[in-house]
Amino acid sequence: MGLTVYYEYRLRGGVDAARRFIHDLHRFAESIGFDDIHGPREVRPPDTDACPNPVVSEPDAVKWFDLAGTYYVEKNIDEADLVVVPVSPKHVIRFGVRDDGAETALLGLATYPQVVNNEHEGVEHVFETDLSGCYAWRSFCKTQYASLPRHGGESNFLRAHLNLVRVLDHARELGADVTVRDDSDYWVHRDTDRLLESVRDWNRMIASFTGAFKDAMGDDRRDGLVAPILEHDAFEHLEAEGLDAIERLRNPDGDAQPD
Repeated sequence: MGLTVYYEYRLRGGVDAARRFIHDLHRFAESIGFDDIHGPREVRPPDTDACPNPVVSEPDAVKWFDLAGTYYVEKNIDEADLVVVPVSPKHVIRFGVRDDGAETALLGLATYPQVVNNEHEGVEHVFETDLSGCYAWRSFCKTQYASLPRHGGESNFLRAHLNLVRVLDHARELGADVTVRDDSDYWVHRDTDRLLESVRDWNRMIASFTGAFKDAMGDDRRDGLVAPILEHDAFEHLEAEGLDAIERLRNPDGDAQPD
């Protein structure tokens, strides 16, 4: 929960095109200057001996690559049932970038099977994945907590959010079909003032929710609550503003409440 950028993209072509894309995207990300950036690595390349990137083979690492590369697709069983079907990757190429306070954004490409089997209510179904003939990727990155004062505040948040958007813009320039859902809507409006207002609203909302949750916990468990927003220097102020905003939404006309 928090201000997050959800992104997906597809690239037509084979393994050489995918590697060029990842190489160019990684080089662009390096030029931006993220706080942390990891080089491309691969799992199950079709040409292991000729693979130009480090190949991951350790079982635990392979599981992490597969988890990160799993593509979730929505499929209709009938008019009433819409199910989310996980599609495990075959060949994976990816790298990661991160700015202080934000999550690591995983940027990669993977191939997927043409069909998958999925059990729903005890019945086995076969689904077309719509992912054959291309390399694809789907992931997300929460940038909100880059705005916490200990990470550098709003200026750091702007850097983290805009850096991710710049990389996704570049992915489109490299020929990928890119789709983005940005909780701040910055991907659409490109207005940094509106972006800052959005993260302020998200901080207020999360502070309000966290405060209510904390109050509902017993005294013996309250100190064990872990939430990034609690680290904000102005948490109590944000919490109060969040409660006021919720009340305004519930009562937009400001009518007096009955006793």
